[in-house]
Amino acid sequence: MVSIFDKQIDSLFLNKAVEKITGWKTEDAKGKDLMKLAYPDPEYRKEAVEFMASLTPGFKDLIMRTKDGRDIDTTWTNVEIPDGRRIGIGIDITNRKEMEQELITAKEKAEKENLLRYAFIQNISHEIRTPMNSILGYAELLYNRVTEDDEIEFLDAISQSGDQLLRLIDDIIDFSRLDKDELTITKEEISVNEIIQMTQQLISGLEKTYNKKDVRFQFKVPSDENIIISTDVHRLNQVLTNLISNAIRYTDKGIIEVGYNVYENEKEITFFVKDTGIGIAKENHSLVFERFIRLHDDSQSIIRGTGLGLTICKHIVKLLGGEIGVESSPGEGSLFYFTHPFIEQKPLQVDRNDTEEESVVYPNLENYNLLIAEDDIFSFQMMKHMLSSTKANILHADTGPSTVEIVKNNNIDFLFLDIRLPELNGYQVIKQIRQFNESLPVVAQTANALPEDRQKIINAGFSAHISKPFSQEDLIYVINKFTYHSEKSPNIWKKYE
Repeated sequence: MVSIFDKQIDSLFLNKAVEKITGWKTEDAKGKDLMKLAYPDPEYRKEAVEFMASLTPGFKDLIMRTKDGRDIDTTWTNVEIPDGRRIGIGIDITNRKEMEQELITAKEKAEKENLLRYAFIQNISHEIRTPMNSILGYAELLYNRVTEDDEIEFLDAISQSGDQLLRLIDDIIDFSRLDKDELTITKEEISVNEIIQMTQQLISGLEKTYNKKDVRFQFKVPSDENIIISTDVHRLNQVLTNLISNAIRYTDKGIIEVGYNVYENEKEITFFVKDTGIGIAKENHSLVFERFIRLHDDSQSIIRGTGLGLTICKHIVKLLGGEIGVESSPGEGSLFYFTHPFIEQKPLQVDRNDTEEESVVYPNLENYNLLIAEDDIFSFQMMKHMLSSTKANILHADTGPSTVEIVKNNNIDFLFLDIRLPELNGYQVIKQIRQFNESLPVVAQTANALPEDRQKIINAGFSAHISKPFSQEDLIYVINKFTYHSEKSPNIWKKYE
């Protein structure tokens, strides 16, 4: 569209394109203020006139009123010719604007669906963790009562299957957070040797889960190095757990090596997990880190998995400042490795007291009133059995208001408080309790297991947080923070902060 107008922004000429698109003709401008007709709103018209008069470079989007009363989207630019007249060049962008709006609407719809899906997954996680708390908890209690080998084998199957289900739920939640770019890390300084100690404990549990009697583990670490790294311990262990679990799955016989190498010049270390399993063809190396990819089809293999674990590992390693890779050939095993920057390197000093395994101290709470606020009766009964050895006087509340009343009217020494209570939730309960009792140890025991949930709980005034499912040792550890004082209690408490 082309229009010619004078310095007073009075139209002198409108070409055929203007007529075709807007209906306005050159003769329509004679004796009339065409600007008033095309831009009936005074404020909006003022904005359009100022742009045309200023000769501002570039295009400006303007909504024009057509002769038949429709509003269309246009974009205009203006140039001045030697005789002082102005030429306006315009484009009808109505279709483009409609497409843009459709894209915006589709994007908003997709974001809303993602939020709903994420909320659904979170809720499913909560609903699974609550009954799983009872399943695994009662299985743990039964371990102390059964003696027959076949009965112990049954309990092993229950516990191991429950742990696998929880790992699956955690992977699904993390994957949904990847889509929203909300997978976060919280760094702290820690010795790599401590990470390796955690890994050794992890492997002990995985060996029971997979029951691979013909697979041996070897640790290969620098004997004289003590490396300090700044990392998210939970996320780093998550990567190691996944890599070691995969190595066990794909190795029926042989050796799995776990360790790290130090590269001082690059200021980084490389963690590795090497197995003697079935291996991966070179053309598939990059595929293993793609979402939903499982190279071993169910029809040809009994290996299980979702195809999410390595995708999540790749993202975590990137957040930690490293890179992940694989070296493998069919029939020759696989080497998975990832790098991680380190802060400092110093000679290893072994404290023999630190090498001793920490044992759980079961306190005598004979004179303590311990309140469990839990609306799930099975979870309450399980916790009551787990804490019976402490000899504490255990009270029960199954709603938010009853929890507040019991704390207000009794000398409560310790409170386990569920977040999802009827009538008043845990956050509302802790807010009321802190108004009249600031020193009571209150531990949130909840199926909300995400990092932001833990931080939200601490910020709300809770003393600590443990997520379902938890063990008898978990309960005793957190109680010891407040009732048992020793040099080890701060280290024990790290798990719950």
